[in-house]
Formats: sequence, structure tokens, C-alpha cells
Amino acid sequence: PLEAFVQKMNNEFQPDFVIQGGDLIDGKDGRAFEDFIEIKQIYDRLNAPHYHVLGNHEMKSFEKNIWLDLIDYEKPYYFFDIKEYRIIVLDGNNKPQGEGFQDTSPEVEFYPGAVDTEQMQWLEKTLREANDLIKIVFVHQPPVETDAKELGELFWNGAELQNLFEQNGVQAVFSGHIERNCMIEKNGIAYYVLNGFWKGNGGLKEEFQYKNGGVFSEIVVKGDEIEVRINFRKGKNQIYESAIMTSQNARCQDSSTLAGD
Repeated sequence: PLEAFVQKMNNEFQPDFVIQGGDLIDGKDGRAFEDFIEIKQIYDRLNAPHYHVLGNHEMKSFEKNIWLDLIDYEKPYYFFDIKEYRIIVLDGNNKPQGEGFQDTSPEVEFYPGAVDTEQMQWLEKTLREANDLIKIVFVHQPPVETDAKELGELFWNGAELQNLFEQNGVQAVFSGHIERNCMIEKNGIAYYVLNGFWKGNGGLKEEFQYKNGGVFSEIVVKGDEIEVRINFRKGKNQIYESAIMTSQNARCQDSSTLAGD
């Protein structure tokens, strides 16, 4: 599925950039290091600039510094500007500890996301200095409530993060983590939760339950308009089908997401 995805990005969709939303590996089978390198080699065949978001499953196998070395990043959070957009990538893999935070790791797991104090200060400055650029955020753990999880179960300081987004005019936030497809608009911000590329989920519509379905999204942004097209395969079928996410077929308050047209 990843090879098919790379081929489609290079030959058909030809995006301005590609970003993987975290959990590139499962991190439970003792092969995390080898798997990550092998998968990254395929991912690196993309012609477009391509980026990484740190997921909680990477942290089941690596210390953060190892992950950073594998992808040659200085920090797990960063931004880049492209055309009229500022793209911000956050690291939600922090665990509250007393009055501070500690990195999650194979020894320190924490399912909900949390943005540490230093990163929150960096985020506020990065948003403020974006000026007239349209701001879009990627973070692995959804900082918004869904029918599957309350906000506190998904993001420890999600309410604080939402307030910061609202104060600085963020247009959209993209996440993964909970293996579903849904979107919700809250105080003028569109929050998208996207299904995983590999992992199945019996709580989704039948089309999206299959492991190895190769689910991926094509995001088209024109000014303040966003279209998200979900691409998927049914079972072992090699032919991709697609559906555009709307407020009707991808409700975050309804587990029956992305019903067929």
C-alpha cells in the first residue's frame, strides 16, 4: 500500500508536500528500528517535500533523540511556510509530571497528547509571527473531543491548545491516533481526524475496517476552503475508491463515519 501511495503521489496527485501523521510503525513487535528504516526508504521515494509527525507508537520503541536521528530533525515540533500558508507540526508525546513534563518513551507511556510548556511558548510565538499567512496545524493526537473519546482522554491540555488556535486564527488542525475519519468545526476551526494507513477498525464503516487497506488522504486547500478526499481499498482489492469528507458523512459525534454516497 505504501508503494502504491508513493506512486500515486508522484505520478497523479503531485502535491506541494506530503506529511505522515505519526505511528509509521506499530512499535510492539521488537522490529521497530528495522521496520522504521525500511518504511522510511519507501516514503523517501516521494518526489515532493515530505515530513514526519511523531506518533505515540514510535515512542513505544524509541527515545525521542533516536527518532530525531532517524529522520535528521533537530526537534519533534517545527514549522515551514509554503505559498500563503504556515504549516505547523506539533509534538503531543509529553507526559505531565508535577509542574512540568517529561518525554514519553518505551518506559514512559501516556496515551493522551500533551504539549509541554516550552513548546506551547514556541507555538504562540510561531502563530503570532505568521502575520497574514494562513495557519494549518498537524499533531498526532486530536486536540478535540469525538464520540470515541472525551477531550481529556485525547489531549491533556487540549482546551488550552484550542484557545491558542482560536486567538491566532488557525484555519484547520489535522490528527490521527484513534483510527477513524471525522471532522468537526469548533469556533471557526476545522478539526480533522484521519484513519490510519494500515490498521483496521471495526467501529468504522465496512469500507474502512480492513487492515492493509492503504487508507490515505489528499488534502486540497484553496484560500480558506479545504477539501479532504479519503482514498481506500476494500479488502485485498487493488483498486482504490475515494470519498470526500463532509460535515454529514464524517461526523465526530457519530461512529458511522464516511457512509458511501
